[in-house]
Amino acid sequence: MSALNPATNHETRAKARAGGVKGRHPKNRAATTASSVDFPRQKRAADGGQEEVSKQLENQLRKLTTVMGAVTDFIYHFDLDGRFTYANQSLLDLWQKTREEAIGRNFHELDYPPDLAAKLQRQIQQVIETRRPLKDETPYTSAIGSRQYEYIFFPVLTDDGRVEAVAGVTRDITDRREAERALRENEARFRAMFEQAHIGIVQIAADGHFIAVNPGACALGGYAEEELLRMTVADVTHPDDLAREQELSRKLLAGEIPDYTLE
Repeated sequence: MSALNPATNHETRAKARAGGVKGRHPKNRAATTASSVDFPRQKRAADGGQEEVSKQLENQLRKLTTVMGAVTDFIYHFDLDGRFTYANQSLLDLWQKTREEAIGRNFHELDYPPDLAAKLQRQIQQVIETRRPLKDETPYTSAIGSRQYEYIFFPVLTDDGRVEAVAGVTRDITDRREAERALRENEARFRAMFEQAHIGIVQIAADGHFIAVNPGACALGGYAEEELLRMTVADVTHPDDLAREQELSRKLLAGEIPDYTLE
């Protein structure tokens, strides 16, 4: 075997020193160069990415909190012991409590009437056990007076289907219930007037069929109620008045006149 040329060996060592390679073999230089990585730069890039994601999440959370605090419905959630872990500003205002005074407490500790508090705590546990939403309504008296509320509790599930919390939304339905009550009272008054009036009162469909007739109308025409309900206005209108009655009916349905009278 031939020995290394001293000049060649010297040149290799010089190139190795210039390239920062400690070994004398040319392969060492290639291997060292390939493994040269700027780890501090990678770490700074990763930290910067995490910081950006964190800022985005904080911004989204702030927006969500602003929205939930602005709605008039009450939005909240409980832990598995039935204690509040979140309550939006509308609910805190109803209670006249700060977040620190409310969070971590249950309905009993928030001075709800004992029977109502027991019912609500029981319903929270029912949602946890059944993993199904529960909807109900109840009256509640606060600093703003006695109001009627509709609420729904629903489970918050993990990816594997376990209940990790219970969330809820409550809405003040007092005005709606009062409107429904007023409507029922008006209907009852109209029904009493309709049935007891000595004059004939009828309700007519758009096609001219009778859909409701009172005793006065039956007596006036000499028909039984069942007979009239199978007839139309044309069946009981004098032929001389039929064309005028149909024209007046058309105008009434079109909103051109508020009412009409035929004698």
